[in-house]
Amino acid sequence: KQVTGTTRNTTKEDIEEAPPFFSVAGSDPESISETSNKSEMISSEGRSSLQITPSYRAEKLKWLQGDHTELTRDVMVMFLIQPNCPGCILHGLPVANAIASSKNLFDIYCVSTAFEDFEYNTEEGTMDLLHGRLNGASAEKLGRDTQTIPLMPVAYDCVVDTTSASEELQQMALNALKANARDQLRSIGVPDKRIELALDHVEVGALPEKVAEIFWSVRAQGTPTWIVHTAEGEVLGVEFGFMDEERLRSWVNELIGEAV
Repeated sequence: KQVTGTTRNTTKEDIEEAPPFFSVAGSDPESISETSNKSEMISSEGRSSLQITPSYRAEKLKWLQGDHTELTRDVMVMFLIQPNCPGCILHGLPVANAIASSKNLFDIYCVSTAFEDFEYNTEEGTMDLLHGRLNGASAEKLGRDTQTIPLMPVAYDCVVDTTSASEELQQMALNALKANARDQLRSIGVPDKRIELALDHVEVGALPEKVAEIFWSVRAQGTPTWIVHTAEGEVLGVEFGFMDEERLRSWVNELIGEAV
């Protein structure tokens, strides 16, 4: 589904670039589910200067499986998903689990978030996933029961009603929404002047009914998203979409090398 406030409708060509069943901020999941089995990774370049908000720490994230004390490395990989994202379960979780079950120079954990389908992408929906039960689009596409569950620490994002969110959180989400829209418009050749004129009219009312602090703090484009960050919260890299284990390890190790 489209996130309210994006400055254009996602085109058929855009959707065909997304892996099947993935949830894209600004597109219709039903359209995505009908696309070919392409599994291009959509890069979130320019995000390495971001800082994860303190919500990733224990005092704000709600840990549903394990907790922050299991994350002891200097570098961590956050696997950002939605329970109502079939691609997160079908394509992303097996890769994340394979890494979590092996020895690494980094820790990996999962954060369940919500930028759409708020009736399914909840704390309760995440608990259902941990118990092998699926709901919504995930159940429709993959069946009610699954053996693919997270084998790592799992937390639920700090998700609040937009109207009751702090001004700081509202502004952060709005800035992220505008930044994503700006990237999208530039990618299809819209002149910067026209982009900025359009974005000048986008205000807080354009945000979805709920805002998730982690999701918007890293300017995620959808789910699944992989975020590499330091223990202090410095974001080293953000990638949206499918990566096989080899490609993910290569990317993370490259970022670790740059951070040393």
